[in-house]
Amino acid sequence: MSSISGNTVHFHSSFFQDKVIPPLGNTTFNVVFLGRGEGDIESNLFIHTSEGSIKYQVRGESVGSPYRLRPLSGVRLPLNASYSPLILMHNPHASPLQLVEVYSSGGDFHLELPSGELEGPKHLWQIPAFLTKPIIRLKFHASAQKNHTAYIRLKVDRSGEVLVVPVEVEVGPVCGLYSPDDLIDFGIGGSEDAPKQINLYLRNSWKKPIRVQNVISMPVSKALKIDFQPVKVPPDEKQPTQVAVLSFDWKAALETGHTSGRIIIKSNQGSQKLIMAYTSTVLAGGLAYNTSQTKFQSDRMESSSHLFELTNKYKVPVAVTNATLASEAAFYFELADFSPIIIMPGETEKLLTLSSKGGSLPKDLKLDSTIKIYSNASTLYVPLLCYHGRLIKVIPSDTSNMELNLGTVGSGSTSVIYFSLVNENPVDIKLLQWGSNITGAVVDVVTIKKGNISDAIIGATLMQYSNITIKDATLPPGHYCIVQVAVPTGLDIGYHHGNVMVRTKFENIITPLHMKIEHGSLRVLTDPVVFYNCFPSAVCRAEVRVESRFTVGMAVTGLSSIPYQTKLGFVPVSPPIIPPGGNILLGHITWDMSGFGGYLTASANITGGLRWHDTLELPAHTREWDLSLLTTRYEHYLNMSAQLIELTLRLDTTEVRNVGFQAHIQPSWPSVVQVPSHSIHFPMTQVGNITFKYMTIFNPASKYPIIVQLVLDPSYPLAAGIVHELPPSLRPNSCNVCCETTGEDVENVFLISVEGATPFQSGIQPHKNSKTFSLAPASSLSVKLAFKPISAEFSSSILMIRNNLTILETVQLTGTGAYAQFKFGNRKPGSTSPLLFELNEKHLKDCDISGENIRKHPGPNFTVKRSFTARNTGALPLTVIGFTINGQPCQGFGFRVLNCQSFQLPANSTRKVDIAFTPDFTLTRVSRILSVITMDSKANYSLVATLPPYLLLKCSVILNRPAWEPLLYYSAVNFMVFLLICVLAAAFFESNRILQNAIIAMSRESVQPVLDLRLDIYLL
Repeated sequence: MSSISGNTVHFHSSFFQDKVIPPLGNTTFNVVFLGRGEGDIESNLFIHTSEGSIKYQVRGESVGSPYRLRPLSGVRLPLNASYSPLILMHNPHASPLQLVEVYSSGGDFHLELPSGELEGPKHLWQIPAFLTKPIIRLKFHASAQKNHTAYIRLKVDRSGEVLVVPVEVEVGPVCGLYSPDDLIDFGIGGSEDAPKQINLYLRNSWKKPIRVQNVISMPVSKALKIDFQPVKVPPDEKQPTQVAVLSFDWKAALETGHTSGRIIIKSNQGSQKLIMAYTSTVLAGGLAYNTSQTKFQSDRMESSSHLFELTNKYKVPVAVTNATLASEAAFYFELADFSPIIIMPGETEKLLTLSSKGGSLPKDLKLDSTIKIYSNASTLYVPLLCYHGRLIKVIPSDTSNMELNLGTVGSGSTSVIYFSLVNENPVDIKLLQWGSNITGAVVDVVTIKKGNISDAIIGATLMQYSNITIKDATLPPGHYCIVQVAVPTGLDIGYHHGNVMVRTKFENIITPLHMKIEHGSLRVLTDPVVFYNCFPSAVCRAEVRVESRFTVGMAVTGLSSIPYQTKLGFVPVSPPIIPPGGNILLGHITWDMSGFGGYLTASANITGGLRWHDTLELPAHTREWDLSLLTTRYEHYLNMSAQLIELTLRLDTTEVRNVGFQAHIQPSWPSVVQVPSHSIHFPMTQVGNITFKYMTIFNPASKYPIIVQLVLDPSYPLAAGIVHELPPSLRPNSCNVCCETTGEDVENVFLISVEGATPFQSGIQPHKNSKTFSLAPASSLSVKLAFKPISAEFSSSILMIRNNLTILETVQLTGTGAYAQFKFGNRKPGSTSPLLFELNEKHLKDCDISGENIRKHPGPNFTVKRSFTARNTGALPLTVIGFTINGQPCQGFGFRVLNCQSFQLPANSTRKVDIAFTPDFTLTRVSRILSVITMDSKANYSLVATLPPYLLLKCSVILNRPAWEPLLYYSAVNFMVFLLICVLAAAFFESNRILQNAIIAMSRESVQPVLDLRLDIYLL
């Protein structure tokens, strides 16, 4: 005998008692039936032996547990989830049931008391008769992906009976949403019971928030209504997040038969869905009572004691086991004459006596509480109400004053004023009659809405009600009505008085009314007042203008909001006087949004402040932290800006009171970058040159300085694709290639320079490749950006503007490098091919003029002109500032540039340049260097002119000589003759002097003989 297998979770078997069966022998094993649902269940077990497999049929019938225990099976949890369901147990007996032992078979599952304690006194394990009570809490943590199975055994004192609760939990491979409860159980209810509401809570075992997008039921049923708004479930915390309110209608469930189904929860986590089951037990009928039995009027002096009777409309007997008062009601009331009772179908029985403690109630007591009636069918909540029936009168012009003061009103018009009546009693209050004793005055109830005193103040100030009046005015609990009083002012100037009356069953409400009639009117021109550029950390401003047509001046006594708003302020002009017939600016209204948590300071108690400052060093987790902060704050902004903030304002003057008008605030997302479309495009730049652009950084905050860090994406950790993870409205508009940085050595191509900034002072050392500075409130700074291409290609980069206000902004930087390409005469700079001027016989035909024709001819013209094309073949514009010929500007050595002025040469354009050459017939070949000087460089070309050698002499003869040449010629000849005469004279005189000296020397006495040294030796 090898094994036993099955295909159902309802049947389980033990191991064989004997593994080997001898011939004609037998063995035994146990089969355990644990039904997961009610009804007949049939399946097969397969017995595997060495001789083959044998199919063994098993069948069982599962009935509902009288203890209302349910199996914890089919539970699916994501990874890292914590599952802690309560196990509830019902006592079907007429006497208390005592649990004597509770234990679990699985080591992964832990048991504790519902309160969280591990041990407790004996009475905690006792269940009163016919009641359901939580007895134990199961705790499980999904730390690994696998299936977990266990059993919880409950042993009761009645004959030692053991109850088994199977537990089966499947842990998935990924983290996600899950519910603390695997089943939504609406319990037992009657078709005449009020709908039951259960809050749906979810947890998140992932490290990031998950947005719940929809909650639906399957099948769709009118018995189950789901109140849901999209909500974000944060990572697993101590408290679960409420995502929906489920309302179950017992009557609709009985009619449709939809008593169970599934709840499907969809999130932004891809295709994953969370599916939960819901169930209920619906009985026809219910427990009925007279609601007047539990209503008390507190201002009555007679004894407050009521008999409470209960009628059983179920088709089965109902055992009422207990009745209790809510804690707030137990201070004023007490229950008497109660004893457990069984009420037969259709019968009415006295259940208890409800009376006030001390025989009377406080005069102004208002109480909305409950009496809880316990039965074996359900728990009934009976409203217990105490009230005095009086309404609260609210006059928006002055909540502390109980009179209507219209102030000064214009003559010949109808003045309208509103006031509110608020019902804070827990019962309906009907208005029986309303009116006024002022001639022509009309009093109407124009609307009834749900709200408190603050809502009533706003409602009475709006003044935007139609002419629809309510004839049958009944105020439910927690509602208010708006009473409109329309008074025709007439033409009689002066003071007028009267009363406005409203009558109910409990009181007569009389309100005095006063007004002063004058000629004119007062109105607010800027109605509504609109605030722009409002965002967290800013103080918004908007101007208020009024027009007065009264004949008297007045001073502004106040401008306030209704209800009072601490964030609203008014800065009046000095002095705030409204002249007669004037149209003036009263001042500015301010709205302070600095308390919305939009600024991350290191010292402030704001989540993320200290960690953001730590990322100035640009560690590896900077991207994740920036995107997390930005996403959280941007979604907060989207939620905040989804609805227009509307304020009701009131202007009071010394003459006119309660001039109402509106203010609208549309929150916006701030920006510290003053760059249109968040994109900066540098013009095409020559390689090696540099171009500049300027970008303005502005601190829009009104109170706090901000810290700004500028860094290019090569230095930003994991910057690839970060732009596409930003909200679409924060991306650069022209971001086509901004997903990746293009170009080589981008940090050397784009440069950042910040001058005049306040250095950031902190113990943190910002990244070396970033520019970090502090910017004062409402101040700006110009940032100099440079583009210095190192190759002729397109370059793109993303400039990250990190700051502690908007977290992260991006600006796309783009530029293209190029080389200047210039040709002159279709030759590149430095070309060896010369610009040739070739003079032949046809150019020198004037050289044939001779004799008398030379004197008659006006003068030969040997100048040759050629036009050369200056062509810019590159993508950059060129500016030619001049020409030189061997260093001489514009002309020299016979060459002359005719149009030598500077000019602009756009890309792919040409310009004609004329150069003339006039020979002097001294050389047959003239070669010079032509330099074309541009803004960036100098291009050299060779100028060559050639002449026929045999024409040099002939042509040089006929060249026109200058008029001063004969004079110079004859002067030179005369000078040379004179010089020759001088030379001859000098030679004559010099030769004469030499001759005379020679003659003189010959005529002197004999010359002393030469000393003979040998003679001297002989003498010695």
